[in-house]
Amino acid sequence: MNILIVEDSAGQRAVLHDLFAAHGRCTEAEDGPTALVLFEQALEAGAPFALVVMDVLMPGMDGHAALMRIKELEQQHGVPEGCGARCIMVSCLQTTASIMRAQYEAGADAYLVKPVSPALVSELLCSLELSPNPLGEEFNAPA
Repeated sequence: MNILIVEDSAGQRAVLHDLFAAHGRCTEAEDGPTALVLFEQALEAGAPFALVVMDVLMPGMDGHAALMRIKELEQQHGVPEGCGARCIMVSCLQTTASIMRAQYEAGADAYLVKPVSPALVSELLCSLELSPNPLGEEFNAPA
């Protein structure tokens, strides 16, 4: 799985890379504009990102704006709605307003509050159907 990690802090980028590297090939961007360039290049190359891990608080273009632009890029490239990259917003903000904005305005699939644990990443990727259930197939069966 191709994963795009967008985080302005080099230290936090390294932490996120370590958390997600076990689940796919990670590409890093230090800001929203760089992420948009990388995202569009991947679409044009026919190797789109399956997952975007996006920090909320970044200078210039925040994660909300960058994610909305990513959704526009997918639309412009003919990606059917619901078939594009999944997005996990990551932030130290725990406010209802930030969480609601990320999910309902920007279109994030999930919102994680830092610090993030490896177990939480695995559980979330499984719930987003980006990773197999580590408990086995019997736990993936519909209820």
